[in-house]
Amino acid sequence: MKTLKIHKAQRTLKNKEVESMSIVIDEEVPNYRTLEDAGTRYRADAAYLSDALSNSLPGGTFDQLLIFMLQTKASHFKISYKGETTNVEIP
Repeated sequence: MKTLKIHKAQRTLKNKEVESMSIVIDEEVPNYRTLEDAGTRYRADAAYLSDALSNSLPGGTFDQLLIFMLQTKASHFKISYKGETTNVEIP
């Protein structure tokens, strides 16, 4: 198993230490009966992961992670390619 070591956030309250965190990703996604069941699990996993990271990482690291993740998926948000035309009317 690979281990990735990242700095945790500094405490912001005098008596409240930021907890260290270990995230284990080691099981394959099961076959779900419906797309709704799969979507429910993906949303829950994403919410748990987002909460864990936002509560543990320095704000700058969390912000840069979000930027990298959006850049990775940016091509999925593209409407058309250069030179292509669309038949979409804009009111």
